[in-house]
Amino acid sequence: MTVSRREFLISASLPVVALALFGCSAQDTAATSASDAESAKSNPSLLLVEKDVLVGQEPTEKVAGQSIWAMHETATSRSSLVRIDSATTKSVHAATRMHVVLEGAVEVTLADGSSTIGHGGFIQIPTGIEYSLAPIGVDAPILVGFEVPRIDFSAAPSMGRDGADSSPRVRALADIVFDVPGWDDPSDRGWTLAKSDELRVNLVEMRSELRSHLHPDADHSLVLLSGKARVVTPNEERTLSVGSYVSIPAGLAHKYFVDGSEPAMFVSFDAPAYDSSKTVYLD
Repeated sequence: MTVSRREFLISASLPVVALALFGCSAQDTAATSASDAESAKSNPSLLLVEKDVLVGQEPTEKVAGQSIWAMHETATSRSSLVRIDSATTKSVHAATRMHVVLEGAVEVTLADGSSTIGHGGFIQIPTGIEYSLAPIGVDAPILVGFEVPRIDFSAAPSMGRDGADSSPRVRALADIVFDVPGWDDPSDRGWTLAKSDELRVNLVEMRSELRSHLHPDADHSLVLLSGKARVVTPNEERTLSVGSYVSIPAGLAHKYFVDGSEPAMFVSFDAPAYDSSKTVYLD
């Protein structure tokens, strides 16, 4: 198609005309974009992902009997929602994979046998350990998955069992809360499920308002397992429902409220783990 000089000049001038109609120049637009980016850095906000919204969308990937929806990905980790649609193939990963059961029940098969766990159960599969998962019952179980670092499910296994860096863990919620908690304060108590230089996973029972604080050295992410709660920052207030995933950027002041008479049960996930001795309390 041949374009005349007049048509070319008109089409080339359209972006400038559009900017002029809105009272701004290209330089103004660039300056505004830079200002918005700087504002986002100085005014960080919560990341909130709702389970029910996510499962209504197409999965990020479907592999080996699993539907996976990515919730949050960083340079060092990925948090995802995982539905076990059918028995998975035996797998070995070159990264640690962890799950917490949100709905239903799942059978975990390892080299030394199988275990069945339900709501709130914790699964940790270290690097190099062979495992498989299978749904129990009619409804496909839904889990929250944590990977450190992100697992490439399309890649061939790069390590065998001899390369395992620790033993797997499969723990029911009732067994976890039977243990002596790692901390027990009037507002909350908690149990450490996994901890290393790269990550930390805690089970947290929140009983009442948790005062305003911030973590200066790392992001902090949580999933609500049961109960009702709200998280509040200087600029936002978000109500959490079961399955809500919320990530709080480093340096952002926040506090929690428990709604109702029952405690709110969370799983928290940090990669890297923040240093609790550096936590700053603001009230």
